[in-house]
Order: sequence, then structure tokens, then C-alpha cells
Amino acid sequence: MPVSAFSKLASAPGKFEFSEPISLQKSEWLNIPATIDPTPPLTAGPIGRHSGCGGNDMPLEILLALVAGGISVTAFILHMTGRSALTVMSVDEARSAWLRQFPEDDVSQILTAQDGHAALLQTSQGMGLVWAFGADTVARPLQGCDLSDRPDGLRVSFHEFAAPSTRLTLSETERADWRLLINTG
Repeated sequence: MPVSAFSKLASAPGKFEFSEPISLQKSEWLNIPATIDPTPPLTAGPIGRHSGCGGNDMPLEILLALVAGGISVTAFILHMTGRSALTVMSVDEARSAWLRQFPEDDVSQILTAQDGHAALLQTSQGMGLVWAFGADTVARPLQGCDLSDRPDGLRVSFHEFAAPSTRLTLSETERADWRLLINTG
């Protein structure tokens, strides 16, 4: 059975014209010599030789040093400009930080820590905690959390992957008050 094929496309852009089909016997079709060279050319073209821009590879040690140096310089600049300081919250800022993450809750009472880096909230859903995380804040409900005393305050463990635990810096009296409020709330 003969196999039909088109032998040529016209080179006019956007317009294809086919010439007359040619007929090949199956035996002739299988014996057509390969016209594609399997080895890629080694001349530098617009893409190069598969080894980077122009064939000049940067050693890994230099690349790692540049990346580490860039990250270090960025962190130093952020620290020196004051952008790494912890947020100090007022009662209103603690309320808005809670409502940003839990807008459906009603906040009835707020107790901020003396240093302003944490706030304990009584909400319509129960007790909650807002704490400073760099220049931002994090808010979590306190249902089912575990408390442990630390020399400088409390450690709150949330059984949650996104925020496993936090350490709160509290005075002796604050620690006792917050522990009582969290356990009874």
C-alpha cells in the first residue's frame, strides 16, 4: 500500500501551499536515510554552548560567597535602619492586630505586657494572644495551649504547625497574672 506525503511547503509567511503528494512504497519509506545530525554543533550561536553565558562558568565557591555576602549585607542594613526592631503595641494596636487575623471576633478586654511586645485578649471565642514577630505581629487563640515557666516569663506552646510556640518576656507578677487568666479563660 503506498504512503502519501507532502514534499514541500512554500516559504511565504502566514501562507502554506502544498505541492503534489508523492507516493512511496512501504519498503522505500523505511529505507530513507536520516537527514538530521544527532550531534549538536559546537559553534557559539545566540544561545551559547550549553555552559552559561558565553561559556564562562562561575565556580560554586564564588557564587556561594556572593550569595552569603549579599544576604549578610541586606540583614545588616535592615538592622541598622531600625527595621528589625520588635513592634511595641498599645491596646488599640493589639486590638487591630487581632482583628486583622480574626475579623469575626469581638474583643472585650485587652491586657498588654509591660514591654509592649505581647497582649492577652478576651474575645467572643475565648482567650487569645498577640505577640510581636519582628516588625509585625502574630495572633493565636489560646484554647488547648500549654504553658511553661521561664526565668524571664512564659513559654506558650500552641499545638499548631504554623506557630508551634512563643516565649513571652514578663515580670514575676505579670507571669502569675497571665498564667491565671489563660488557665481560667
